Amino acid sequence: MELRVWKSSKSPSDWAAYIQISPQNCPSAIEHEDHNLDSNRNYQCRNLDSKNPSFQVYLCVKARHCGDGFFRIQRQHSSIENYREAVSLRNAEERVNSSNHNDRRGVEDPHPTVVVPQTSGSRQTSSETVELSCEAMLAKSVSENTQTEEELRYHFGPDSFHLKLYGPQKYGVTVSRYVGDCTYELAFRLHNPGEYHVNLWHTYTNYDHINEMVDQWPPLLLQPILQNHRIKICSGCKGISIPQRSTTFGALSNSRSDLNHEPSEILPLCSRSDPTDGIYLPALPNTSFTSKPNNYTFTPFRCRYDQTFGPRDDISCLSLGYGKKLTIVFIGDSHTRVAFEGVSRRIRGDTTPFAETPKWEEHEETYGRIVLRYILDPFLRVRIRDPALFNDADAVVFQVGQWPAASTLRGGHWSLEMYEKHVSNVLEQMAIRNPMMRDASHGPLKLIWQGLTSFPYRTDQTIIDLKDWRTNERLWLFEQKATRAIDRIRQRIDYTLARIDSFSLTLPMNDVTPDLSHYFGTDALDAIVTEILHKLDVCGS
Repeated sequence: MELRVWKSSKSPSDWAAYIQISPQNCPSAIEHEDHNLDSNRNYQCRNLDSKNPSFQVYLCVKARHCGDGFFRIQRQHSSIENYREAVSLRNAEERVNSSNHNDRRGVEDPHPTVVVPQTSGSRQTSSETVELSCEAMLAKSVSENTQTEEELRYHFGPDSFHLKLYGPQKYGVTVSRYVGDCTYELAFRLHNPGEYHVNLWHTYTNYDHINEMVDQWPPLLLQPILQNHRIKICSGCKGISIPQRSTTFGALSNSRSDLNHEPSEILPLCSRSDPTDGIYLPALPNTSFTSKPNNYTFTPFRCRYDQTFGPRDDISCLSLGYGKKLTIVFIGDSHTRVAFEGVSRRIRGDTTPFAETPKWEEHEETYGRIVLRYILDPFLRVRIRDPALFNDADAVVFQVGQWPAASTLRGGHWSLEMYEKHVSNVLEQMAIRNPMMRDASHGPLKLIWQGLTSFPYRTDQTIIDLKDWRTNERLWLFEQKATRAIDRIRQRIDYTLARIDSFSLTLPMNDVTPDLSHYFGTDALDAIVTEILHKLDVCGS
């Protein structure tokens, strides 16, 4: 689509007036229409100063809804040699002029520039020397499966990017919309007005992020396009406040007056079966589930949680006298283990700092009438086949994907086709065969797909030597395949099968993983644990 570009002759104040529109067009947590990037009628764009000479970048905002917009990134078709020299020159100029840009009055930048580690030795990528043309990259095959090839080319172009916005809301985007000719659009929807810091990186090129035909670590570039670029969103609008916590069964009591400045009305419960839509807002007192100094709190909109079990909540429904014993099985890899420990800590009221969990192969804990059991099965191939696994279980939390996407040294590098078939087989087995072998006194088995967490951007030698295939684009594709398999089995079988979107919950937070892999002790794990507890509904509706 042809962009309506804001002319450089117009002043910055004119641009500010354009995006600071009337309150009736302010973002709302109730109104959540889909992006329509096929038409540029409602968008106004301006060219931004790209730090990467290979790309031109535009910021486009929507006149009708000032929190909606996208970044359009266009690859420059002229070949750029001496890439490092060009970037070094740009950085040198910025250092010389840094005093002219420092208008912070001595206030420390709350969002410092990310220092990107470089690949070592001979592991430099082609984009650091001479770049391939767009035409050459588009001619490259990425899968041996014809259907997969078409699907990948529909979703992705040769380049990939990562967008982070910090400020009144924390937001992350990694899957761009490919519009052809090495041009991409990363859409955003910000619900909380104010000033944002924008960081945008070029992460992969030449289809390295999704290529199924290369058995090696996909070289990560992480070259900055925008660094701590400031934008003001909806400055004339009222900000969103985080609801205060209730004390009734751990309820987070959202009301429309809290989220949308409308007459107070209690929202409906969030779905027990589908992922909860929400945003990360700056944390306020009494919004954290632990003693950690969290920065953001996941807040659902258009719905509310009723069973989160924070440290100040009434948890009497977990006691032995409240109801029957419930056994909840967590089975999967280390990310499932971290979720297991997060749920255990939440219901135990443990607010001590959350360090790395012990690497159990099997572990069980009991609190009141709740029995939590963890079982290691990273590919869901071994223990998942044990009929006795579900005999006394009331619910199973499970996922698979990190190991299949990781290293061939550990059995990974699965194609999309192989992954989808495996997830479909696992779902068939869990939903049909195992329940028939259960003790009838336990009733229907509740299944909860935990979902795949996003992967932090790493260039350490360990990940390179393992030829780790994990990219966020590949994990996103895996999650799409799992979702499709879940939808298919839901249509065929009347069975309780819930889904959590851990990828979306962790993507904004993949810069704060304590061990460059897991999310223990982070705001993202708080969100995942809350979703699991809400789907479990251990206190009954």
